[in-house]
Amino acid sequence: MDNHVHDYYPIFSYFATQLGQPLSWWEDKKVLDFGGNWGNVLRDPNCTIKPENYHCLDVSQSALEQGHLAFPEAHWHLYNRFNLVYNFKGVKGEPLPTSVTDQKFDVILVFSVFTTTSVTEMQETIGNELIPLLNPGGVLMTTYLSLDAQAPLSFFLQKRLGFQEKLKLSVRNKFKGRWYGYLVGSANVLLKNEGLEALTEQHLMLAFHKDEFIKAVFPTCTIKRFVSPEIQHCIIIEAPQ
Repeated sequence: MDNHVHDYYPIFSYFATQLGQPLSWWEDKKVLDFGGNWGNVLRDPNCTIKPENYHCLDVSQSALEQGHLAFPEAHWHLYNRFNLVYNFKGVKGEPLPTSVTDQKFDVILVFSVFTTTSVTEMQETIGNELIPLLNPGGVLMTTYLSLDAQAPLSFFLQKRLGFQEKLKLSVRNKFKGRWYGYLVGSANVLLKNEGLEALTEQHLMLAFHKDEFIKAVFPTCTIKRFVSPEIQHCIIIEAPQ
C-alpha cells in the first residue's frame, strides 16, 4: 500500500467559500472527508468542524496514523482501494468499509480525488456509494479540473507539473471537442476509459472534464468556478430533504 502524506492546503476554506454558509453552520455537522489524507480539512486554521464529528477515509495508512496523532478524537478509516496514482497495489472495486457505510453524514467532502480516477469510477463512487451516505438535506462537495477553464488548466500543467508550453498547448488541442480525457505520465499520453485498465504500472494521471459533461452526469448538481488560489471547480450535490 502506498504511503503518501500531502502538504498542507486550506481545503476547509475552499469548500466553505464555495458552499457560502457561515462558519458557524459547520460546527454541528457530521463530515466525511473522502480521500482526506492526514486530516487536511481539520488542519485548516479556519475549520470549525468539531474533530469528534470528523471522519477521514484514505488509502494511506501512514497518513491516517499521523492524522490520528494530531486529532485523536476524530475518526480514521483505511480504504485499500486501487488508485493509479496513490495506491496502485490496492484492490480494484474495493467497497467502502462498514465503519463508514454503517453511518450517515451531513456533509461529504471530496477534494482532488476524482482528478485521478476514471469517469466510470467517479460516477459510480459518487452516485452509488457516497450520495446514499448523506442525511436528508445533506451536501456532497467534490472538485474537478475543468476543460472550460483555460487559466487554471494552464497553471496546473505548467506550474505544478512542470510541463513545457508546447506540451500544454498540445494537451489543449487533443482535448478539443471532447467531453473528458486523461493525461497519463510525462509522455503526454491521452487515453480513454478502457486505456486506463491496460496500464500495468503506477503513473501520474489527471482527469479533465468539460462543464457540460459534469452537468449531464449529475443533472441536479451546482457547479461553482474555482476560487483563487485553487484551480479546481466545485460540484455541489444536495440530497433530498
